[in-house]
Amino acid sequence: MNGFDQPVTAAVLKLAAAWPGCLSDLTGAAPERHPDFRRFVAPLREAGSPVQLRTNLTARCLKGGAKLPFRRRPLKKIPLSP
Repeated sequence: MNGFDQPVTAAVLKLAAAWPGCLSDLTGAAPERHPDFRRFVAPLREAGSPVQLRTNLTARCLKGGAKLPFRRRPLKKIPLSP
C-alpha cells in the first residue's frame, strides 16, 4: 500500500462499491503498517468486500506491528515468509 495515496484509495473504494462481494486482497510492503490502513479497510468491509491480508510475519515484529486491526471482525491473514 505504499503507493496508495488518497486518489488511488478512493478509486479502489469506488470499484469495491460497484462490485460488492469481490475479494480485496491486500499485499506488498506490509500493508498493515500503512498509516491509512484502517481507514482504507473499514469502508471495504462496509461495502461487503471480504478482505484478505497477505502479511510478512517479520513486519509484525517491528514496533506496533503486532496490533493488527479489526479483532472483533478478523481479517483473513495469509502469512508470507520473508
